[in-house]
Amino acid sequence: MVAKCPLCKSNCKHELSSNDIMFRGDCLYDYAVCSSCSISFIYPMPSINKIKKFYPDSYLIFTPAKIKKFSFFEKLRLHYKHGYDFLLEPNFLFKCFFKFIPKLPEGINFKKNGRFLDVGCGNGSRMLKMRALGWNVTGVELNNIAVAECEKNSLKVYNSTLEKVDFKNNLYDVIYLSHLIEHVNNPEEILFLIHKILANNGHLYIKTPNRNSLGRKIFKRFWYANDIPRHLILYSKNSFELLSKKLDFEIIGYKEFTTPKIFLNSLDYSLNRKNTSKRNKFARFFARFYIFFATILKQGDESYYILKKKA
Repeated sequence: MVAKCPLCKSNCKHELSSNDIMFRGDCLYDYAVCSSCSISFIYPMPSINKIKKFYPDSYLIFTPAKIKKFSFFEKLRLHYKHGYDFLLEPNFLFKCFFKFIPKLPEGINFKKNGRFLDVGCGNGSRMLKMRALGWNVTGVELNNIAVAECEKNSLKVYNSTLEKVDFKNNLYDVIYLSHLIEHVNNPEEILFLIHKILANNGHLYIKTPNRNSLGRKIFKRFWYANDIPRHLILYSKNSFELLSKKLDFEIIGYKEFTTPKIFLNSLDYSLNRKNTSKRNKFARFFARFYIFFATILKQGDESYYILKKKA
């Protein structure tokens, strides 16, 4: 079977085959790589009904969301670097000091009466944080249990997929997708819909695994963030540049993250063990070296994009 790239429609080569390692499944799933736009993707691309079967009940466990309490240092950075002036009283010394402190990696600048939409909002923890920072928040979430957790905190959530929500001409200043875009088989449609409901010069924040990470090069099919078969498409920075240009977005921020969790879980996958590396002092120590080299090489496990809608 010839695999067609879901983004650029080029013919692609087979990259790897693997079972569902997380749930120790027997079925093998094939992934291809596109040399033109540098994505990896499952092929053939499954239907929605088949995708639903990839998620057993134990995959998503939603714990009650906790109201975010900001530390004093977080308040200082939010106040002086992101415009949340109401968090603290002005202080000349702090203002001078924070000229030399960088912004928060995932910091969202304050906007009066700003509208924030979290797509795939889970238990609503990010919405609680943004509400505490003065934003008008809304969420979209398909999972009924997660929606019930949101409603306990009086959060407005559409219990649906993004494609089926009627936003009634509402526009949002910030839209957030955390580890969602890799789970959908229609990324262009999703981003097109987001473009429609994003205000001019509004910002779209996306977190997703990095296909070109050091961890994926080392562990290959055992890389934890492959999450085969649930991660349908794995993106590189190059693929997001092509996708954003096609849909009239501009990438204005990009950062890569690396944490011990993905390295340690990948190690367990490759050794056919279950959650033992995180309790191993040597493995945790070695994870620090991995993080150091991944950071130096700019090949982190997660990518964080900030996209701006062109006016």
